[in-house]
Amino acid sequence: MKVLYKAIFLSWMLWLGAGAQMSEATPPSEIQLQYDRDRKVLAIQVAHVTRDLTEHFIRKILVYKNEEAPLSYFFTRQPSADELKTEVHLELKAGDTARVKAVCSKAGFKEETLLIIKE
Repeated sequence: MKVLYKAIFLSWMLWLGAGAQMSEATPPSEIQLQYDRDRKVLAIQVAHVTRDLTEHFIRKILVYKNEEAPLSYFFTRQPSADELKTEVHLELKAGDTARVKAVCSKAGFKEETLLIIKE
């Protein structure tokens, strides 16, 4: 009977530990987009807090021009504990939209859209 109680107790502790790890994982909280018309570059800044840059990070960014198929950018780590910054070449003109989806390796995603207006 003691063995059964030990097994139940250990299972319960493992379950709690797994829950604690999942509760630490957070999705991206904000995306800032800025388009440089001269360079034809979309600057992307994703706010995402993490303690482990190689286990919990922004793993993928999808960039949609208007409603076209997305351009996918994959990452294997996050360069800092609070954000990921990147730039992508993208030709946009007035009236176009750029939609960015940042996907966390552990917990969720965030999307943001930028509408290009006339100069």
